[in-house]
Amino acid sequence: MTAIEYLTEDGQGRYAPWYVSDLVPESAGETEIAFVFESPHVRELEAGVPVVGPSGRAALRFLMPEAAVDESLGCFVQRRLSVGDGRVAILNVSMVPMQGAAFVGMDAPDLAEEEWALIAKVRRSTSRSPDSMRDPAAKEASIALHQGLGTRIRNLAAERDFRVVAAGAFAQRMMHAIQDELPQPMLCVPHPSFNQWNRATNMHRPGLVESRALFERLAR
Repeated sequence: MTAIEYLTEDGQGRYAPWYVSDLVPESAGETEIAFVFESPHVRELEAGVPVVGPSGRAALRFLMPEAAVDESLGCFVQRRLSVGDGRVAILNVSMVPMQGAAFVGMDAPDLAEEEWALIAKVRRSTSRSPDSMRDPAAKEASIALHQGLGTRIRNLAAERDFRVVAAGAFAQRMMHAIQDELPQPMLCVPHPSFNQWNRATNMHRPGLVESRALFERLAR
């Protein structure tokens, strides 16, 4: 199915123009905190870097209030990786956009309407886990995404006792099935879109407070 081929693009196939790589160190065992988000969007496609749009700027503003207003979490992590500091990593569940609205000023992938509908069903599902979806095609796509994410998370692990921060319901659902393999319980936080991390009703949630404390230590 074309939708699954698209969602499992590895940067070398027909959908490579819309592929955005994770920000992870070259060697396993360096990462101490890994943020997991949903998928690239408009700004991420333009830059070829995850979490660089408004959500990325809002996320960094929460994690590091003294950061420049135009700097994003993705740019910060990319810069740290460029000097050999791999303690903070960023991954997306899907390394290609899962929303048609991401393709602004560029050609969109050649997916049929029903395939976009399938991707939307996967993204919006309230199923507890990828393999509990009732629709067979959506279940297959969910499992494929979950397996790819699981492989990338395991590649980070080595012997280091790192922490995963799953941002948003979709990332949390995809991480749920592999959380037993993690060295520590994952931290569940809202997605940073619409400035959710900086809202008074959210910013004192335990997952966000702990994520910021870990990040502040590693960002020094």
